[in-house]
Amino acid sequence: ASLRLLGHALDVELRLDDLGLREHILRHGLHLTRMGPATSSAYALLGAAMLLSRHARSALAAQLLALLALLIGWLGLTRFLFGGVPLLPFATMAMRTALVIVFLAGGVLMLNPEVGIAALLRSPGPGGGSARRLMPAALVVPLLAGILTLEAHHARLFAVEQAFALFALSTLLTLGGAVWLTGAQLERVDADRRQAARSVSESQRLLQAIIDGAPLVVRVKDLLGRYLLVNREFERETGRSRDEVRGRTDDELFAGPAAPGLPRLDATTVGETRLLDLVKPPGNGDRIFLSSAGSLHDEDGERFAVFGVAADVTLQKRAEARLLMQVERLNLLDQTTRAVGEHRDLASIFRVVLLSLEEHLAADFGCICLCQPDRTRLQIRSVGDRSRALALELGLTERSEITVDGNGLGRCLRGELVYEPEIAGSAYPLPALLARGGLESLVIAPLKLHEDVFGVLLVACRAAGAYSSTDCEFLRQLSTHLALATHQGQLHERLQAAYDHLRDSQEEIVRRERLSALGRLARGIAHDVNNVITPAALYADELLEHEENLSAGTRERLEVIRRAIRDVGQTVSRLHDVYRERQADRAVEAVNLNAMVAQVVELTRARWRDWPERDGVVVALITDLADDLPRVDAVESEIRDALTNLVLNAVDAMPGGGTLTLRTRLRGAGSAENRPAGEPRVVLEVIDTGIGMSEEVQNRCLEPFYTTKGERGTGLGLVMVHSLVERRGATMQIESAPNAGTTVRLMFPAGTAAARAERPGPALVARPLHILLVDDDALILRTLRNILALDGHRIEVAAGGQLGIDAFRVACGSADSFDLVITDLGMPTVDGRAVAAAVKALSAATPVMLLTGWGESLRQDRPTYPHIDYVLGKPPRIDELRRALVELKGGTAPH
Repeated sequence: ASLRLLGHALDVELRLDDLGLREHILRHGLHLTRMGPATSSAYALLGAAMLLSRHARSALAAQLLALLALLIGWLGLTRFLFGGVPLLPFATMAMRTALVIVFLAGGVLMLNPEVGIAALLRSPGPGGGSARRLMPAALVVPLLAGILTLEAHHARLFAVEQAFALFALSTLLTLGGAVWLTGAQLERVDADRRQAARSVSESQRLLQAIIDGAPLVVRVKDLLGRYLLVNREFERETGRSRDEVRGRTDDELFAGPAAPGLPRLDATTVGETRLLDLVKPPGNGDRIFLSSAGSLHDEDGERFAVFGVAADVTLQKRAEARLLMQVERLNLLDQTTRAVGEHRDLASIFRVVLLSLEEHLAADFGCICLCQPDRTRLQIRSVGDRSRALALELGLTERSEITVDGNGLGRCLRGELVYEPEIAGSAYPLPALLARGGLESLVIAPLKLHEDVFGVLLVACRAAGAYSSTDCEFLRQLSTHLALATHQGQLHERLQAAYDHLRDSQEEIVRRERLSALGRLARGIAHDVNNVITPAALYADELLEHEENLSAGTRERLEVIRRAIRDVGQTVSRLHDVYRERQADRAVEAVNLNAMVAQVVELTRARWRDWPERDGVVVALITDLADDLPRVDAVESEIRDALTNLVLNAVDAMPGGGTLTLRTRLRGAGSAENRPAGEPRVVLEVIDTGIGMSEEVQNRCLEPFYTTKGERGTGLGLVMVHSLVERRGATMQIESAPNAGTTVRLMFPAGTAAARAERPGPALVARPLHILLVDDDALILRTLRNILALDGHRIEVAAGGQLGIDAFRVACGSADSFDLVITDLGMPTVDGRAVAAAVKALSAATPVMLLTGWGESLRQDRPTYPHIDYVLGKPPRIDELRRALVELKGGTAPH
């Protein structure tokens, strides 16, 4: 159609062969027919209209083009309806072509029913109804009238003038009737509108009366934000009359700070109904309104206005706030009570309570105080973590005391909860002190149990009147719970103390039982060992004393043997000391610690040098000995054993080798040990570079039987060392850390008796005596007889208790009676006590000496042996034996 229209416009006959389009058209099954200018124009207009109808903005232009095409089709159709030539020669076309164009144009007009003629015909309003009624008459009646008039003219029924008059009359009647019907319809619509307006007016008056009587602020605005309707409550709240606000906006009515306080309804944003809480602007107090805003729609669903309703809910909100605060306080009380219930000791309970108050209550200072026994003072037991700085400034730290005044504290101790909203200028000491720290309000709650107030909970804030009645009630309830928890905590502390005391008592009993068992075992060992070494000890003494032809080396070896035997005796005797409290001291002497170190180094050389070297380990030993070191009052064998024990422990602590240091020095007044002036201390240190001890091992290293050496250890070494140093008035310190070595420090008082530094002079020897020896050990009998015979004594032996009694009974009363009886204690059938009793029964004047392996322990335990005159332990030294004989029978001459 466009090509044909272009050809007609240029007056050129366009051929497909000339354009090269025939092949393309035929390949796609198209046909190119001949058409006139009107047909080409109509089709071109319809094509353009359909293209424009796709877009809403160009829909009206599309309908105009469709109307032009419809007009061309109508002109082409009139030639066939009225016969003859067409109205315009341009519109010449076939009848079917004209009909197609008319129907296509009508279809294009209906493509977009939202605009133009289609929208008018579809409109439900009066205009749409009138258009739908008039359109058929306007299209059909003139056409039918024209056709009938033409046919009547052809049939020569009327003249031409009559025919046109008839045509005009029919057209006039038709259009007049349509106008009359349309007018009547419009009149009915107007009547309905007036009736609706009257109904709306009545509804508005009724609505106005209703909303005027409602205790709500009601307002309605149009979509531009202009007020349409308000009620009396709105007038009362805003101070503006309805006539004053009608037709005006919020910006025009309310300027400045008052405008934000009103519920502004934005017509461009308000969609669905919504609720929001609003606070009135300054000048209207703290009143709260619950406001509802939404949209108003007409019957077709179109939004035409917005409304707002606001109710004064100040009282309800305040009640809700109070209820919510009470719930929060109850929750806080519950949380605090639960937290308190998880703790048992008072310090933790108080800390939890104060922490809760500082986090959830206006508390710039908080503390808990307990009454002193006289009830005139309170002691601060706990201060809140956030209150410590202020407490330190005011001098209200923990354990400090507060005097009970006659006002707040006194009333509180009588069971009242005291609230002071303003403490500035108070004449009482505590409020005045708190006021000086910047605090303004104060609450003191009593800790009361069964009407007995035993403490107070004190909370203060920097703001005046900071605590409400709800806060005070919360603190009162909290103090009640705290009083119960405090009572339970005190009961728990007393129960825990009783339990600890019971546990300590049980541990002490167990420890004593273990030590007692050890003591019994030690006494048995001491008895057996002393019996065994007695002959060797006596013979060593006898050789050193009587053999003048001994070489220096032999004499030195005998001295070592004698010293070792004595040390063995002392060692087994000291096993008994482990389980006893401090007993009477053995005879002490002035001991040179430097000489003692040299002896121990030689005695232990195999242990710290030979054995490690066998395993490829090197232990370096360093001695750092002070010059002019004072002697100490001690038992030489005890010190030697203690030092030997410490050296062996140090070597065991260095399995991979290391350095062992033995050091002596003198510490005077003002030393690290803080000794009193004029009491110097002689220090002996054993230092190793070994594995060290953990804190747990250090805490238990002095516990009997505790050892870290496994089966190799007995757990008694350090226990014995500690026992002997305490008996001698010395102290022991242990410094150690894992992988940092260990230092054991023994600190002795310097010797105070100059006489003890000198060796005793030669002892007196008893005059020759007739002595009866009673023992079940034949070797001991033979040894004692030989030794005592060297001093001129006449000796008889009895190998058992009963034999001894028989021998004494035979000699008793004769000229050859015994001057002295020496008996063992432990013998089968008849022991030494029975022998002594029998001797005293036969001759009360004859002294009885008990020579036994139990001797040392018997002397120190001081048992009651009524028939024993002297106790001497095995192995005895010759000088001790002579001294005993002199004490019992008197001396004759120096030996």
